[in-house]
Amino acid sequence: MAAKANIIVDQGATFNTELNLTNNAGDPLDLTGYTAYSSVRKWYTSANAVNFTVTIPQPNTGIIYLSLDANTTANLWYGRYVYDVVTVDTSNNVTRVVEGILTVTHYATMTIPTPTNYGGNVYASFAQYSSPPTATYIGQVYFDTTQNKPFIYTGSSWSTFSLESTTQYGNTSYS
Repeated sequence: MAAKANIIVDQGATFNTELNLTNNAGDPLDLTGYTAYSSVRKWYTSANAVNFTVTIPQPNTGIIYLSLDANTTANLWYGRYVYDVVTVDTSNNVTRVVEGILTVTHYATMTIPTPTNYGGNVYASFAQYSSPPTATYIGQVYFDTTQNKPFIYTGSSWSTFSLESTTQYGNTSYS
């Protein structure tokens, strides 16, 4: 049976944590020859998942490291998710060792680049990237700074859509 552990991830920040696995006697579990995997999903049945980077640098210590880079956490919508960590031993036995709730906290500081061809500042309530981010839910929106177009995730692909613009006091806003 998997251990339960809830974790908190700050949106837009690098996330790192370590798991210390022990055997029934409390000694470090020897993970020599093991591989480990970990994913986070909005729901257990979600088709889309974000995979942690998982490392076992010193297998005899029983320590597994999980990490997500800042770009990955920036693409996670704030809220609650589920995650688990699975190990596979040298005999291909699969064990879920940890599971729990992953909470992404919303961040207040967002750097939004200003496209020069709009003649003013662009104020947007969605992220801006030069290529599509990892889609985590239907309706996720991003602004492609290379194509200067907004895109929305439809469940199977990214589709562009139109924005209306208004200029007031030298600033351009879109709705």
